[in-house]
Amino acid sequence: MKRMYASTTVRANGVEIKVRQVVGFGNRQVPRNMTRIAAAAQSWLQACLAETKTRDMRPGVTAAYQKCFLHTPGPISINAVRSTLWTTLNGLRAAHSVKVRNDDDAYGYVKSYYGGRRHLINGVRAFDEDGDQVARKGDIHLDTSTVKNDLPMAVITYIHEATHRFANTNDYDQRGYFRSDGTDFESPGLTAFQAVLNADSYAYYVHKTMIALHGQVII
Repeated sequence: MKRMYASTTVRANGVEIKVRQVVGFGNRQVPRNMTRIAAAAQSWLQACLAETKTRDMRPGVTAAYQKCFLHTPGPISINAVRSTLWTTLNGLRAAHSVKVRNDDDAYGYVKSYYGGRRHLINGVRAFDEDGDQVARKGDIHLDTSTVKNDLPMAVITYIHEATHRFANTNDYDQRGYFRSDGTDFESPGLTAFQAVLNADSYAYYVHKTMIALHGQVII
């Protein structure tokens, strides 16, 4: 049976976000946390953009870039990365919707990219468990438990899925997913060319840049 959703509208830095939860299973903490998650994602992206430049990058930011994009930063690649970061930030600065629901298999997803972790391993996923078509024009999907209990991972996932939603990034199965502790990719094999198109590379680059700047993430 297709589930029914109720919407709560929140604002993060003046941006209207519709938070959709399953009727009868909504949680009051979710909209409050989504306000913090969305505001943090905007702040992280803005700070990361200020540090992602063609010269005089801080050593910690350079190290984060090399870890996530698998090459030494240069003008052409920096411009490509900045373009994706700007497109994602501009998308998150416009009104959008987030569907928050229980999902045992994933932290989040959008379109056929299912999880912020292990999605699109085989084939294309066109519909979610509710029978809704999931497209880049639709909602960003996040897992309820992550939104409630793990704000740093929720922000990482939100940025990951936002790059799909607004900047047309890809996933490359375990080659392109970082381990949850952010130390490295789950499997070898991602190329530098693929890394510049890889959603988790952007999500963890932004996260690692915040760590390089502040020693911790700010939510």
